[in-house]
Amino acid sequence: MKILLSLLLLIGNSFYLFSQNILRVDINGKKYANLILKVNVEKEVLFFEGIEKEPNSWVFSYPDSVYKKAIFFSLFSKEDSIQNDIVLHQKVENKELFCISCFYSPKSTTVLSYDSIGSSSYNALAYDFRAKRRVMTKNIRDHFSIIHTDDSELTAAMVSTDSKFSEFKQDNYTNRIDEFRTIVKRYPRSSALMARLALNANRFSDKNDLRSIFNQFGASLLETFYGEKIRNYLMDRFPNSLLLNVATGATEPIILKPEIPTLVVFSASWCIPCHKMIPLVKEINNDLGDRLAIVYISVDLENTRDNWKKMLKQEKFPFRSLFPVNVNAFKQRIGATSLPLCYLVEKDGFFSAVEIRSQAGKNKLYETVMN
Repeated sequence: MKILLSLLLLIGNSFYLFSQNILRVDINGKKYANLILKVNVEKEVLFFEGIEKEPNSWVFSYPDSVYKKAIFFSLFSKEDSIQNDIVLHQKVENKELFCISCFYSPKSTTVLSYDSIGSSSYNALAYDFRAKRRVMTKNIRDHFSIIHTDDSELTAAMVSTDSKFSEFKQDNYTNRIDEFRTIVKRYPRSSALMARLALNANRFSDKNDLRSIFNQFGASLLETFYGEKIRNYLMDRFPNSLLLNVATGATEPIILKPEIPTLVVFSASWCIPCHKMIPLVKEINNDLGDRLAIVYISVDLENTRDNWKKMLKQEKFPFRSLFPVNVNAFKQRIGATSLPLCYLVEKDGFFSAVEIRSQAGKNKLYETVMN
């Protein structure tokens, strides 16, 4: 029995070790007492303290499960109320790029040199991962040039940051789609680009634009966590789930009148931009009348749902309002990664995101409903 237990422990520890990713960063020109790797994943921020294996050579170990859901990586040092953020600089195709929130491949090595730009500082509230609360901190940005890296993910992340790939805007839409497609063609195996595309999936005016970029990725990335999220979002027809009616408590489908288009509005009691959009939704309702059904879906959790109900009374809501049974699972399935968000579900069940706050988006909605 003891032998069997020992074997099980050995197998378990081996699996744990093999599932760890190792990042090595060599820093020249500046000494730090500590260095922390900050990883933004889908729903939280994680911190991993580095080990200085050799002078100025830092090693970070973190689970592969974290990498699979990672969106951004960043490095910083923290002593008392002073935080030093590492800003990376790299020249790519004769263009100087930089980033604070970057992305690193597993088992990669990057060599940095303190840059002649030096450092800049500002005061701000920052999360203290040891105290587990936000505190007033003096933030110093230390600039480093990348002397060497075997990490193509890092380069892809810096290129995407420079192109605002992770800050998708509607301005100059067509040119930006072409630019994003070109970037993915250049880095088809980039997990960083896939994660950032997934976060912005519902910002595309046409799903075919998103699909044209998504199809540029290598086959291995299509089955990843964020690849799966995009594939789910690209499904042809709207998933007409059963949700809870806020007023009656009964379960009912989101789409009650499939014979006419439905505007599905995702909102929450704590979302200020969502509140500001209510008069616009009422205006659309008045203009289009019986040609368009409108339903609100609140993504409030249990502890804020009473606030949502109070808001419905204050705003004298003329629309149906629904609660998902499992908010997080529903948001993942439906692609509701940011608020406010509106989907236009057409009579045949096909759907797409529509930005009713822009004139172009509003015109698109009216044209679809009136035709």
